Amino acid sequence: MVLNFGEYMERLKIFLLTHNKLLAVLIFALALRIVGLTHGFPFIFHPDEPSVIRSALGIRFDPNPDHFDWPHLHFYLNFLLYGIFVKFRGLLQLLGLQEIFEYIFPYMWRDPLVFYYISRLFNAVLGALTIVPLYLAGSTLFNKRVGLYTAIAFAVIPFHVWVSQYALIDVPMVFWVSWSLYFCARIYTAKQLKDYVLAGLFIGFAASTKYNGGLLALMVPFIHFLSYKHLHEFNLYKTFKSFVLSGLGAVLGFFIGTPYAFIDYETFLISDSPKGALWQFRNVGSVTFLEHLGQFVATFTTTIIDDLGYTFLIIFVLCAFYIIYKLLTRKNTVYARSLIFVLIMGMFMLYYVSGFSRIRSHYFMPAYPFIALSVGYVTYLLLQFKHRFLSIFVITIIYFIPFVLSAYNSYQLRVPETRLLFYNWLEQGHIQKDDLIVYDTSNMSQIFKKFTFDHLKKKSSFNKFPSGTGYLITTDFEDDLSVYSPVVQFLPQYIPGPAIKVYRLE
Repeated sequence: MVLNFGEYMERLKIFLLTHNKLLAVLIFALALRIVGLTHGFPFIFHPDEPSVIRSALGIRFDPNPDHFDWPHLHFYLNFLLYGIFVKFRGLLQLLGLQEIFEYIFPYMWRDPLVFYYISRLFNAVLGALTIVPLYLAGSTLFNKRVGLYTAIAFAVIPFHVWVSQYALIDVPMVFWVSWSLYFCARIYTAKQLKDYVLAGLFIGFAASTKYNGGLLALMVPFIHFLSYKHLHEFNLYKTFKSFVLSGLGAVLGFFIGTPYAFIDYETFLISDSPKGALWQFRNVGSVTFLEHLGQFVATFTTTIIDDLGYTFLIIFVLCAFYIIYKLLTRKNTVYARSLIFVLIMGMFMLYYVSGFSRIRSHYFMPAYPFIALSVGYVTYLLLQFKHRFLSIFVITIIYFIPFVLSAYNSYQLRVPETRLLFYNWLEQGHIQKDDLIVYDTSNMSQIFKKFTFDHLKKKSSFNKFPSGTGYLITTDFEDDLSVYSPVVQFLPQYIPGPAIKVYRLE
């Protein structure tokens, strides 16, 4: 059925009126994630961002990025955005509007910075839009109120707010995972074949954005078997058919995003070089079973509790104890199976990642949707209590701490970091072209490339202190440098960046 423009607008109006609270949360989530998009400019300090941008830009010369350390879907999507932007920019030049738009958006004609901005903005939008499938998943597994509370919780997860403002692949991977989670929720309630296919398809997109997104394929069989309340309902043929179609959907999704994994499979299967996909699995490493258990326990008291804003992880753990208590005491609870699905999938991702020998904050991000769902459910439970004021007070604390940390993260990205302050100081001419400059870290290499100093030397250590007339620039250097005269220092007290100190050599 073809709808005319008026009918489309009427449907959009109805949707906005029906989901006005979700729309408000979406705007709020996006606002948190776009505050610091220009952080670091004119420099790119994150080591992984150039890999994404260069790979995306390189597609105009060769559609095969020729490396599979990361899959390619996000490269292609960024390249598509770049193409649209370049066409738009060309149209502005044709219409003679270049100066007007350059005044509004100074980075418009500054390549390659503008492409970093586009990719960061794209990630911020995807990061904010992730609340939509999570709202739908929460509404399907539980109810609409749980869905809304889940959306609010996810909107203020501090590390997600932070990393959404970088041109990286973790945020878009979680976006695709969340859509698969929604269709898994539909499997739980309806078991329609199209939901199996779509759940698999979006997992394929997730894996084609970052390989560990493929782990969430376990959601499909888990939610399928969990949906059976009685053994006699089980149908082997339908189960087999559903799993095959879901698997085919996942394979299709992966190869849509990374077609050269099939075309150039020899490079894809390389395991001893970053060019191959299998190298990534070797790169993260693994630990023994006992070390794994220790790291899993430590997960709840170290990096991830900071990244989630403390209260969310505590609620997730308490929610796990709550459902265990209900099961042991055989006390029936509404939404028990849905909660079991959320908790086990979240715990599985936390446990799996904690087994790596190299653990990074962004490795835990696939667990975030499940943690947000648990927070949404607990919020719903608390609001059922008779002591309304106490419930609201507790809920305020639960959400307020992550929100404050998220706002602080965005603020840190908004203000110039220490290396930019140092760069501005150099631009003011405090150091002359013919002065001797000795620095101790590659952190400063990008800064010095903007200048033409005649005597620039890098030293990794100062076992033998430099001699001559000029300046010594250190970052977080611990040796006693009291023999030199301090000139200026840029310390990261309320702003990001390394501690930079400048001493005079005499």
